[in-house]
Amino acid sequence: LSNDACQCTNTQKNSLFFPSQHLNDDRMIQSIGVSAHVDIDDFPLSHHDIYHSNLSREISHTHTHSMMKKNVEAILVLVVLTLVNLLNYFDRYIPSATKDLIKHDLQLTDTQTGALFTCFILMYMVVSPLVGILADTGIFRGRRKYVIFAGVLIWSLATSLTGLMHSFYTLIIPRILFGIVEAAYATLGPALLCDYFPPSRRNVVLSIFLGATPIVA
Repeated sequence: LSNDACQCTNTQKNSLFFPSQHLNDDRMIQSIGVSAHVDIDDFPLSHHDIYHSNLSREISHTHTHSMMKKNVEAILVLVVLTLVNLLNYFDRYIPSATKDLIKHDLQLTDTQTGALFTCFILMYMVVSPLVGILADTGIFRGRRKYVIFAGVLIWSLATSLTGLMHSFYTLIIPRILFGIVEAAYATLGPALLCDYFPPSRRNVVLSIFLGATPIVA
C-alpha cells in the first residue's frame, strides 16, 4: 500500500481504538474555527458599516432636533393660551365690577342690567357642551387651533363693539357673542394643550393655564 493509504488506515484505527483522541481533534478544529471567527470581527469596519453608523447618528440627531422644536412649540402654545385665558377672565369680570356705571350711563333698569349678565351665562352654558361634542366627533375635530383663532377674532370684535353701544338692545349683542366665543375657548383651550403635552406633564400645564382664574378674581 502507498504511504497515504497507510496513513488513512492508521487514522481510522486510531479513531476506532482511541475515540477520545478523535473527539479532541474535533474540538481543536472547532476552537480554531471560533478563533478564526473572532479574528474576523477584529478587522476594521467596512465602508458599508461606516455608512450605516453615520446614518444612525444623523437619524438620532434629527430626532433630537425635532423633539426640541416640538418642546419649544408646546411651551409657546402654553404661554399664548394662558395670556388669552387671562384676558378672557378680565372681560368676564370687568362688566360685573362696573355694573353700576353701565346702568347709570345707559340709563338701564335693574331688569335690563341683570339681563346683560344672564344672556352671557345662558349662552356660555348652552354652547360649551355643543362645542365639546363637535370637537370630539364633529367638524371641529382636528381643527381646535383654527376654531380658537376664529373665536379670539370674534371676541376682539365684540369687545370693540361694546364701547360703541349706547342702549340695552345693542349692548346685548356683544354680550351674546362673548358667551359663545368664551365657551368655545374654555372648552377647546385645555384640549389643545393636551395635544401638545404628554399625560405626564398635563397636570402642571393645566394648572398654569387655569391659574388665570384666581389671578383675575
